[in-house]
Amino acid sequence: MSFNKTSNNAQFRKKESFGYPLWSDLDRELGLYYGAAKSKSDFFASRITVLLDPQGTWKLLYPSKVV
Repeated sequence: MSFNKTSNNAQFRKKESFGYPLWSDLDRELGLYYGAAKSKSDFFASRITVLLDPQGTWKLLYPSKVV
């Protein structure tokens, strides 16, 4: 997920040959829910990984590591 437009994410996905979709979260709602954003004014999403099962249930969260 990122806060970029869908078209930007599609270009990035194609360039990097990702085999999965990238979510666009322009309103930061998913970012706030999953903890990738602290407020709606955040410019970037934190680098985290959230694993969902086929029903969309949150299974695992891998937060980014701050070095």
